[in-house]
Amino acid sequence: MLALMSIHTVFMSAFVKQCPHCKKPIDTRSLRKVARVTSLRWYQFTPPPHSACPLCGGYVTSTINNSPWLFTPFLVLIGSLFLELHWPAFAVFAKGLLGGLAMFALVCPMLWVAIKKSKLVCEPLGP
Repeated sequence: MLALMSIHTVFMSAFVKQCPHCKKPIDTRSLRKVARVTSLRWYQFTPPPHSACPLCGGYVTSTINNSPWLFTPFLVLIGSLFLELHWPAFAVFAKGLLGGLAMFALVCPMLWVAIKKSKLVCEPLGP
């Protein structure tokens, strides 16, 4: 099935999520920003906006902030530092263009998986 789909279609499918309010698929990049009416904390200049579904207007938030896949770039970085210390030839490779492209090729799919596995959930009530 994936062989018939273009790379662009597969990549963009990670951004389509189901709204928890109206149960319709929406593109997360089309979420509306709605002004939040709360008192400011001491470190804020403006309150952060709500994210609302463009179809039903329900407030949603993404679970990507709690994704364990977001730790993988740090694990790749720590692993490369470990290899540089114990295998000096890897340091030469990692500092070159090909090494940078290899790190990029490892990290980007991991971040895509984090986006793909995230969900939209109802925004919790609170300040």
